[in-house]
Amino acid sequence: MIMRVYFLSRKERGSSQNLRLIWLYGLFQFAVYLSAQEVSQPYVLSLQKAEKACLQSPELGIDMVKDVIADSKLNRNALEEGQAYILLGDIYEMNKQKDLALNRYRQALNILPKTEAANWIALTHYKRAKIFLDLKRSGDATLAFTECKNLAESPGLQIKCQEGLADATALTGNLDQSQQLYDVTRWYYQDQSDSLSLARLTAKQAKLDAFRGNLSQAQRSYSNSVQNLSPQFLSRQGYTTFEQVNEVLLDSIKNDRDKIALRLFNLNNKSRLKLPADLLLEEQLALANLYKSNGESNALQEALGEARELVGKSQNSAQRANFFQLSSEWYLDQGDLEGAKSDYQNYLAENARVFQEKEDALNRQLAIVRNQSTVDVAAKDVDLELKERELLENQMWTQRLIIIGLGLLLLAALISLLFIWRNVKARQKANDLLQLRSLRTQMNPHFIFNALNSVNNFISQSDERAANKFLSDFSKLMRMVLDHSQQDFISFEEEMQLLQLYLKLEQLRFRDKFSYTFTQDETLNKKVEIPPMLIQPFVENAVWHGLRYKEDMGLLEVHVADKEDHILVTVQDNGIGRERSKALKTKNQSQYRSTGLRNAQERIQLINQLYEKQYELSVEDAHEQGDVGTLITIKIPH
Repeated sequence: MIMRVYFLSRKERGSSQNLRLIWLYGLFQFAVYLSAQEVSQPYVLSLQKAEKACLQSPELGIDMVKDVIADSKLNRNALEEGQAYILLGDIYEMNKQKDLALNRYRQALNILPKTEAANWIALTHYKRAKIFLDLKRSGDATLAFTECKNLAESPGLQIKCQEGLADATALTGNLDQSQQLYDVTRWYYQDQSDSLSLARLTAKQAKLDAFRGNLSQAQRSYSNSVQNLSPQFLSRQGYTTFEQVNEVLLDSIKNDRDKIALRLFNLNNKSRLKLPADLLLEEQLALANLYKSNGESNALQEALGEARELVGKSQNSAQRANFFQLSSEWYLDQGDLEGAKSDYQNYLAENARVFQEKEDALNRQLAIVRNQSTVDVAAKDVDLELKERELLENQMWTQRLIIIGLGLLLLAALISLLFIWRNVKARQKANDLLQLRSLRTQMNPHFIFNALNSVNNFISQSDERAANKFLSDFSKLMRMVLDHSQQDFISFEEEMQLLQLYLKLEQLRFRDKFSYTFTQDETLNKKVEIPPMLIQPFVENAVWHGLRYKEDMGLLEVHVADKEDHILVTVQDNGIGRERSKALKTKNQSQYRSTGLRNAQERIQLINQLYEKQYELSVEDAHEQGDVGTLITIKIPH
């Protein structure tokens, strides 16, 4: 797999020569990984040739990967195709085309077979997570590292993902959780006696201490981590983590003397570790700038002298240009015009090289971006070729086409029957809705008629004050009824408000006939929706056909209980009962035909049928002897 060469600084990675070193080392690692696979598989050799071609130019490598993708598509080898896209993503990532790299990794994840390539999939998630981490996208990095950790088969990759999770968590500012993840990772490296990784974790610990504001502890941790390094492993894993921690410390330090001390410490350690001249020159220039800003002329002169010895060994044009600019300014301050002129000319020459290198790098990246479109075009061409092959194969199977045609005809017939059945069901539902609305419209005149009878009763008794009060409350009730009549469902709370107002009016009219109680549970969910005027007809029936004819004072009890999966409404009266009410009605009101209760029962049946509800209604005698009364229970599902 392609990996970063961490012993190069960020500025070094901008030059073409160092970029070539990155490809060389990274592609070598990819070749080693492929060699560990089944060597007998031909696609392994194809990918190895593609990664070696990248040593000459990334464009050539992309062309070869394109051919590998085409062959794998033709051979329907998902593992080969997925690995080719991984290699393509690595090439883009090394050339700082991170968006293109993420896109190729995503394609690889969509292609790789889940059962056969779990470790490849985990490795791809790890590569994506590292890019997300570089882009400061902590959320995406956390998800990718988690996927990698869950899928990785090797403990080494699992612990790398664990460490990556700690890095991503630190990026979010959750330092305590990040510390816990680093501690778990440290135990593994201690068991493996991995001194390099332990030193790296110590450096990251220094960064956490710096973020917490514990600068002295951070400097001690950083010092311990760097001093435990040895030159042998730098060519394998590198120095980038320690450089990043160093930058955090420098940003946290406010005193220039402390910054100078840290720079001197870094310079001594980089010399001890035999790091490339570019890293030493970078540190010397930073030290010289500190001396300059503090007006330490002698120290500045000494730092520039040591930096001049490194300039000849450095391959980084940008750093060489920075040195000559700083040296030219120092000579000018000292009055040495010849020295200032000479170094300024060197600065101009190095600066020209910097611009040329940037232009070459830009042209190379443009070429890579242009070439990446050829990969997609080639893949689409292969897809078209595969489709044409499938069409040719299908033409040879005439019998199969006939069977398919007959099957389609049968399917069309079934679909037609389905549409017919759905139309019949839709028409039936429309009829039921029409009937339901018809029943609902019948409820309103019936209710209004009974209410107007109450008004008429007050007027006939010349009780103008009671009639006015009744009319005021009656107008509120009518407004609620008319508003609710336009809706198929209202909240349970609105139904309760209507019911209580109605009871108040009926009790006002029949105050010498009955009293009532209305109770409900405090935990009741009043947001449940029910059809309007669902409960009122049963209360009205209890008053007009039960309590109205009672000789002594009656009692109406309405209770609303909140059950586990439904609301239970009970309406109980101690009136004359249903049988005596029918007899009295037959005798005294032969001209009157009640529709309220019957309509309410029909509405419940239609609602259950149309909306697949489970409303339940029961009507029974409340007592066994005397004024047996009536008990009505209504179950309203949540």
